[in-house]
Amino acid sequence: MSLESNLTVIADEAYLTRSMMDPMVDLVRGYRPVMPTYQGVLPATEAAAIVEYIKTLRADGVEPSVRLPTDAGAGISD
Repeated sequence: MSLESNLTVIADEAYLTRSMMDPMVDLVRGYRPVMPTYQGVLPATEAAAIVEYIKTLRADGVEPSVRLPTDAGAGISD
């Protein structure tokens, strides 16, 4: 991910945890900073559980709940 600071970061466990606890540190370019902080609200064990859950949300093997049309550009005009 490209950050506002012109750095690139990998969305690993540390990044996900940091983003929950202090979301204003690594602002992703193109996204408004609307994520609330969970520092002092979410215990470390629960943050770790959320990260573990997120890691299970892989694209492979998961059927999408919405199917897009084969021609995704149909009906769009410039």
